[in-house]
This record gives sequence, structure tokens and C-alpha cells, in this order.
Amino acid sequence: MGWSLVTGGAIRLGAAICRTLAKSGKNVVIHYRSQQAAAESLREELLSLGVQAEILQGDFSTALSTQDFLDAYTARFAGTDLFIHNVGNYQTGSLLDGDAPELFQINVNSALQIIKALKSTLRQILCLGMAGACQASAHAPLYNLTKCALLSLVRSLAKELAPMQISVNMVSPGYLENSVELPSALPWGRPGTLDEVTAAIRFLLDSSYITGQNIEIAGGVRL
Repeated sequence: MGWSLVTGGAIRLGAAICRTLAKSGKNVVIHYRSQQAAAESLREELLSLGVQAEILQGDFSTALSTQDFLDAYTARFAGTDLFIHNVGNYQTGSLLDGDAPELFQINVNSALQIIKALKSTLRQILCLGMAGACQASAHAPLYNLTKCALLSLVRSLAKELAPMQISVNMVSPGYLENSVELPSALPWGRPGTLDEVTAAIRFLLDSSYITGQNIEIAGGVRL
């Protein structure tokens, strides 16, 4: 069995995704940027489930540093079957005042760099989006813009890679139980759980003929 690479996999939703993959018998590479202790602890947890698990640090804020990560990754790991792009920096405030190049590099461009580098062995690609990302936003417009671009990337790659039988999909949470910000009222009356997001991921990974799709796990947020 090949490797599954999860970016931003050391904490929060990324860690929940790694646990889900390991419980289904997949070997996991946990990417982290600064949370080394959390990544090492998660690695030990995954090893106890009987799979292979490794960690690798990487900074995706520039194309050059992303390539440094890829050079280190490909030197250590051969045969990556699954790539899950979970990493994503969040930025609020004015669209005109934000750091668009860095946010696009981390949230969108790094995914394309990694996919291009690993394409020869990939069978499935899954990106984490944001519910209602392509709607106008006054709160986090640049973040929305990057997630909308990521959805376009998913759909375009799904069409391009279909002849190679590589599925490309997206799962887009709304507000989750561990979200940094929660509104005072939600349509469902509560935030989503990490388990609800990973259940959708499991569904897509078990359904190889589905491609180019985006499943929102949002309980009616931003409909």
C-alpha cells in the first residue's frame, strides 16, 4: 500500500483526517509547519493502529519553500496514492489590504505544485474548502477568494485527470465544533462535528467514480 499525504495534518481537522485514514488501514504522512510536538504525538497514535506513519515539516508560503518540501518528500516517500490538501491560512479584513500572493500560495498554489509532483502515482485527490466560499464576504474576503479558486482548481483537475482515473473532489465545512469563530446563531442550531466531516471524506474515498464534486458539511450555513 502506498502513502497518503495530509497537509496541515498535525492538529484540529487535519489530525482527525489522519486518524480516519489510519483506522481504514492507510499509511499516512503527516505534514506540519510548526506543530512538531503534535505531529510526533499523532504519529505514535497512528502507529498504534497498525499502519505506517511519518511526519515531515514544510512551509508553503512561497513556491521555493514548497519545492523544498517536495524535494524532501519525494526523497523519502515513493508511491503516494492519496493527497489531501487540508492546509489553509485564514485571514480576515479588507480584500485590498490583505496579503493575496502568500494566501494564494498556501491555500491554492501549493496544492497544484504537490499534485503536479505526485501525479504519476496518485489515485485520489481531496481538498478542504469552505461552505459558500464563492459568495461575497465582507469578513474574510481574501480567504473566500482562495477557497473559491481552490474549488475551480478541483473541478478543472477532475476533468483533466479523469482519463487517468484519478478522482479529485472537495469537502467544504461550515462552522465546526472547534472553529475559532462561531456566530451567535446557526441554521442547524449547532456547529458541525469533526466526525461529520471525516464521514464525508470516507464516503468520497470509498467512491472512486465520483469526481469534480464539492460536498458542503455545513448544516445550512451560507445556502
